[in-house]
Amino acid sequence: RQAETAVQKVEEELQHTTVTAPLAGTILSSEVKPGDVVVGSTSAASPTTLMLLADTRQMMVVVEVNEMDYPKVAAGQRVEVRAVSLGADIFPGKIAAVGLAGNADAKNKNIITFTVEAVVNDPGGKLRSGMTATVDIITREKKQALLLPREAVLMREGRCRLVRVSGGKEEKLDLDTGLETETEVEIASGLEEGDQIKQGAWTQEDLAAFRKDVDER
Repeated sequence: RQAETAVQKVEEELQHTTVTAPLAGTILSSEVKPGDVVVGSTSAASPTTLMLLADTRQMMVVVEVNEMDYPKVAAGQRVEVRAVSLGADIFPGKIAAVGLAGNADAKNKNIITFTVEAVVNDPGGKLRSGMTATVDIITREKKQALLLPREAVLMREGRCRLVRVSGGKEEKLDLDTGLETETEVEIASGLEEGDQIKQGAWTQEDLAAFRKDVDER
């Protein structure tokens, strides 16, 4: 009976040497090696961390958004993520959370940013924890938009001035704009595809006249 009890005790202890992961995933790091003594979560002492495990089919991307762009960002918006080390690969996802407290930029304390978290799908398992990435947040979309480079127009209060060239003559136009990016401006009306414009045609006199016209309105 004593021998049976001893065997039973050893068998119970042996069962505790097998650690079963709570989910399927990828081991990111191992904190122990064979032979180490570990402490379980039922002990009064702090439990031993065995390893870090994650389901890498979905990754969390954290990005700092400038306070000027922050009002345009909301949970549920689409994002496109490009990892610096993975070339042109695009990983789709959605914004999961938008921070409520602003953070001072580490390099420039006058710049305030807000932390935005996005969940990114990565079924191929290419992304890795700690990678550097760029994130495009899709705040609005429009198909068949007429676009011009920003340097071709003079922007002021949601309107633009440009010079259209037709039949050798130049015509100064005051047009409404739509969506904007850092490099392009959508022309809502007043131009058609194929129209020729004169880039960089504005003089100081043109600028003064435009500002006067806007102020008088």
